[in-house]
Amino acid sequence: MSLQNLEEVVERKRAGLDPDKEEYLKLNPLGYVSVLVVGETVVFDSFAILMNFVEDKVGPDEKLAWAQYYIGKGFAEFLLPRLFVQTQFPLLLRLYAAYNEIPSFHNAMPEKQPDTPPSSNK
Repeated sequence: MSLQNLEEVVERKRAGLDPDKEEYLKLNPLGYVSVLVVGETVVFDSFAILMNFVEDKVGPDEKLAWAQYYIGKGFAEFLLPRLFVQTQFPLLLRLYAAYNEIPSFHNAMPEKQPDTPPSSNK
C-alpha cells in the first residue's frame, strides 16, 4: 500500500532502537516494529497506524472502501504470480478442486461464517 498520494508530507524518523532493548519495550511492550508516537499517544499496530492516517485523509465513512481497494490491489499483485506457480503443480490444483466439492470445506470458508461482516460477503 502506498501513502504517496496523500497531500501532507509525514516526517518519518528512525529511532535506531533495537526491538529487544528495554528502551524500545517501554514504547512497545510486544516488541513489534513499527511504533508511531504522536505527542503522548503511542500506537504499535501497523494496521492501526495506517488506518490513523487514512481516516484523517478520507474520513471514517470512506475508510472501509479505501482499505478494501488498496488491500485488493495488493493481493492481486501478490497472488497473480502465485497462480502462475500453481499451474506447475497440477496435483495441488486437483486437490483444491476436490476440496471445493466437499460441503464442509466450502462451508468453512470465512465468508460463510455467521460473524463475517455483510460487506465481506460479496
